[in-house]
Amino acid sequence: MTNKSKAATQHRDPFTVLDASLSLPSSDSKLWWDAIAPVISRHLIHTGYGVEAQYENILLIQFALIPFLGPFPNKTRSNITWHSCIAGDSAPLDISVNYQTLKSTFRITIEPIGPYAGTDADRMNEIAPRQLLHRLGHIQPGLDLTWYDRLEEAMLIKNNLAREKWDALSSFHSKTQTLIGLDLHEGSFTVKAYFFPHLKAAATGEDWADIMFNAIRKIDTSAGFNREVTRIEAYIRSIRPRLLAEKPNIAIDCKSPADSRIKVYAAVDMSSLQDVYDFWTLGGQLEGAHIEKGFEIVKEMWNLLYSNLLPNSAPRKAMTVHCNWEFSPSKPDPVPKAYFLLTEDYDLQIIKAITTLFHVLGWGQHIRTHEAVAKEMDLMHRPDASTQVYTWISFAYSKSSGPYITVYTKPLVGDESV
Repeated sequence: MTNKSKAATQHRDPFTVLDASLSLPSSDSKLWWDAIAPVISRHLIHTGYGVEAQYENILLIQFALIPFLGPFPNKTRSNITWHSCIAGDSAPLDISVNYQTLKSTFRITIEPIGPYAGTDADRMNEIAPRQLLHRLGHIQPGLDLTWYDRLEEAMLIKNNLAREKWDALSSFHSKTQTLIGLDLHEGSFTVKAYFFPHLKAAATGEDWADIMFNAIRKIDTSAGFNREVTRIEAYIRSIRPRLLAEKPNIAIDCKSPADSRIKVYAAVDMSSLQDVYDFWTLGGQLEGAHIEKGFEIVKEMWNLLYSNLLPNSAPRKAMTVHCNWEFSPSKPDPVPKAYFLLTEDYDLQIIKAITTLFHVLGWGQHIRTHEAVAKEMDLMHRPDASTQVYTWISFAYSKSSGPYITVYTKPLVGDESV
């Protein structure tokens, strides 16, 4: 354990201190604070953030994020008018820890929810994402929405059109169009935005792939960038019959266009490593030592998980694999990242698999971090019989920094809160 992380664990956690003095603006805010702030506070400690950064980040959660979580669900969820696609609809956010060789980073993804989201006044939850971004921009000046503005205009359906086309939209349980992601650092944070095209496609009759790739082409016109857009688009269209509906999306950094990346996402149910390799390599088009080294990690985790029996001793028939390909105007060569969906796997099996993978990578400190986080969860549920905590695990590999692995969990609410 580093001196920084030793010091970070030798004080009362920020939630305990702040909870005694903070005044929350509403009963919903107080319920959300009580449900998620202790979990986040302990994660910040276990992932080695300094004391000052722990307080800064937990106050960021309180001031910027909690007001955008919407109503806290009652026992029957009868007070919920907006159904998020995140975390199995238990809460409109998930949390994750990204592990790299020399560091770990705590991250949050949220679907900001406005006070009237899902009602006739705000059918598509149109306003809240931008409101959250403006609030984050006040906290940390320099947030750049150039790409966000272009993609919002090209990919999202607004309330007025939604009311006209409601017959085409009403059957969608979740009407999520935008997610916001935050990576929390020592003294700063970075922001990402995610856009889903399927609802605009349903309302307008346009093809979702046309909407998505035409939007990407509007944010940069350089030859190298557009060459890779065309290559990714061709592959996506070639496997289109296998793609899971409502999953394709794109993500960007809320940075200046010169510094931002774009990621193109798609998902398929897969039953063989060869299928995963095809996805990972964009149909065999991506080559190089970093591509193969990254896939060795993907293969290791597949072998650790795929053969495990699911609840009720059911054999696994397939695993949902999400993939994205990351590129930018300055670095147009796509870099793949693969995600395994974990919601059907027992939490204990996942804990063991992650520990084994980290042993293979020689990540002793990260094993201790992961086990400390898992121990916090163990206090509130039986991991040997639960499938309630882990949602995804993702894998990437960088030429410069090596393996890049992220473990996603959900901070459950109500009686099941972790």
